[in-house]
Amino acid sequence: MKNKRILLALLALALAATTALPAAMAYFTTNARATGTRTLELGGRTTIEEEMEGWVKQLTVSADPDSQPMWVRARAYSGASGQYTYIPGDGWEQRGDWYYFTTPLANPATEGTLGSTSKLEVEVTPPPLGGDQTPDAFDVVIVYESAPVLYGTDGQRLSCDHPDVWKAAAPPAGT
Repeated sequence: MKNKRILLALLALALAATTALPAAMAYFTTNARATGTRTLELGGRTTIEEEMEGWVKQLTVSADPDSQPMWVRARAYSGASGQYTYIPGDGWEQRGDWYYFTTPLANPATEGTLGSTSKLEVEVTPPPLGGDQTPDAFDVVIVYESAPVLYGTDGQRLSCDHPDVWKAAAPPAGT
């Protein structure tokens, strides 16, 4: 009787092992090893160029050659009470507090994109603090953001000011 119980327990254990075996075999047969390395870069990269000429700060944003298509937006901040006026180049449009470049940036070989923005100029009217004030002594910070071009469920590109585009934008960069 004792031998029958042991035999029955062994048969039950063997049955459990054979039912789990196909799942384990699926794991081992669907994985493969690879050798060598390959760098994969996702996302877009942009470069900002700023120049200060007199009381005008000029901003140009360029996409790196291997960048995916990116939207760009920019705005100015000033720590003092000075005023500033935007002078947008071709392709820049104000929407709310931001200026958006309305054509995506990417490698110019990518259809429907440009390699860099036109200039966005910010003309500064300094506060009346004294006669010795120079443009170097007055700080205007240009903050810009870039975000990947997204597509809607209909396959159409979302506009540069669509809220979904800027939800996952990288933290502001550039000054």
